[in-house]
Amino acid sequence: MEALPAPRTATQALSTSSIVEISSSGVYVGTRTSPATAGHYELVWSLDGTLSPDQVATDDLYVGATLDSISTLMGEGGAVVTIVQPVGESGNIAIYQGDDYKTVDGRALQWTSSTWPVVTGSTAIVDFADQSGAVTGIAASVTSSSAISLQLTATQTTAIKSGTYALKTTLSNGDIITLATGKVIASARP
Repeated sequence: MEALPAPRTATQALSTSSIVEISSSGVYVGTRTSPATAGHYELVWSLDGTLSPDQVATDDLYVGATLDSISTLMGEGGAVVTIVQPVGESGNIAIYQGDDYKTVDGRALQWTSSTWPVVTGSTAIVDFADQSGAVTGIAASVTSSSAISLQLTATQTTAIKSGTYALKTTLSNGDIITLATGKVIASARP
């Protein structure tokens, strides 16, 4: 039997503040402020509000850019990507199945980055993979030299299941590049 890890000491108070379930899906989301210093951190999730080793799960948090370090990263070729809802800052997508996500309504999924290669003249696709591994690709639109937008119809969002996505582009020279990846949380409308 594997030994349990040593007890942890919290560097921030345990809190359930701002943790909410998405539409009775069993998927919970929360907003937290990341550390101000770039580095590797461990997030500790408690099942019972204690730090008892048999009651916690962990996730790694890598803070690669802080407001103070963005200029340093840019000098080293780091990528800064700006994402507009329903794509969150983490790059994860949260949609309601059966909803439309169109530009005219201000709800299209959008990705932009000043560090991508110029995407003008390229083709773009977003591949959605559900938890069984089935992949559905949906064509996206290149809206400028550094922006891609994806409009989804109610029919398309009904078919999208929770899983992952990859935003890919085929540049005018034929190179295929993955520009963004993340999780997809697809929930039934409340």
